[in-house]
Amino acid sequence: MPSAHSLRVARLYRRALKDLMDWTVYRDLFIHEAHKLRARFDAHKHVTNATLIEKLVSEGEKEYEEGKHPAPYKAPMNPGGSKYMRYPNNGKGHTPEVCAIPPWIQ
Repeated sequence: MPSAHSLRVARLYRRALKDLMDWTVYRDLFIHEAHKLRARFDAHKHVTNATLIEKLVSEGEKEYEEGKHPAPYKAPMNPGGSKYMRYPNNGKGHTPEVCAIPPWIQ
């Protein structure tokens, strides 16, 4: 079972990478910036002092919150996307009104 701080670091790294995709539109630029981000994380991977780890992770989370993209990309079919709920019953079958048994059959 990974320790709590290693989970926090992994989640911070994942969030930072996803946010980096919003800031860098072109894939080659993203790869370059992702390598720089990874180098920043790798520079402190040898630290074992719990107090220093907490300080570094807290500073990283604060930096992430201050620098995250104001309008992150959302996939079109996900909530907040441009196509979300365009066809509300798409893939969910018919509405209950259509499936209801008519009164003359009962």
